[in-house]
Amino acid sequence: MPIFLTSRPDTAAQTLPALAQQFHLKRLLTRTPTALAPYVTTIYEDRAIDFPALSEAAHALMVECAQFTQLPRWTDYRLLVCDMDSTLITIECIDELGAYLGLKEQIAAITMRSMRGEVDFSNSLLERVRLLKGTPVSALNYVVQEKLRYTEGAQNLVTRARAAQLHTAIVSGGFTYFTQIVLDQLGMDAQYANVLEIDKGVLTGRLINRIVDAQAKADLLCDMAQKIHARPDQAIAVGDGANDLKMMAVSGLSVGCHAKPSVRAAAHQRVNHLGLDVLCAWLE
Repeated sequence: MPIFLTSRPDTAAQTLPALAQQFHLKRLLTRTPTALAPYVTTIYEDRAIDFPALSEAAHALMVECAQFTQLPRWTDYRLLVCDMDSTLITIECIDELGAYLGLKEQIAAITMRSMRGEVDFSNSLLERVRLLKGTPVSALNYVVQEKLRYTEGAQNLVTRARAAQLHTAIVSGGFTYFTQIVLDQLGMDAQYANVLEIDKGVLTGRLINRIVDAQAKADLLCDMAQKIHARPDQAIAVGDGANDLKMMAVSGLSVGCHAKPSVRAAAHQRVNHLGLDVLCAWLE
């Protein structure tokens, strides 16, 4: 079970040897930075070390720590499925729409409770969408132009996955207005999200399709895998919130991206400090 320690190049010379010495790690190989994986990754032999202690020590040094059953390869996977809000992008779009209405704190509080799994996602989404009633469509474009920013490494991850011939998809509890823009800009293959009802240029406070909740996300992953003649365990699922857990559970590789505690605990791997393109440093 190889252990991966990944750091930014400017700190790798100090952090990685220090961790190796502290935990008596035997180096197998080192991967140097590339355009799509701009990090130093050293792979070590698992010698029955205290992995939780290593992870804690790595975290303190802002080093990503991962353990795989074997050296992972892009060819092990056929599908990359990503959440959008706070995963591919740095914001929660509904919170920014709330800010436009002067309701950001109220809506953000509901969002956070939902992402932590403290309240039912579907009910919390409907509650937040109701608060958006009367919002002009121009507010959606304002969020795109002024607030939407991509998570570090998101483009690199998608580019590398597509080069490896993975089908790439956004599966979001957010809204299609935003997922379509992110899909187009990142060059992904498919997007699934909630559709805001709009009447005469303003939001009605309602949705017009099945809510993309935790179960829907898992179902969509399985459906996509079937359509490309793959198995769910040939999917990589990336997310940050509680409504990603079912999708991540059916995948072959789940990755928590700057995730809430429940997701960090359940995910196969975690990205806490670096960009999403750390996956490009792990997979060959």
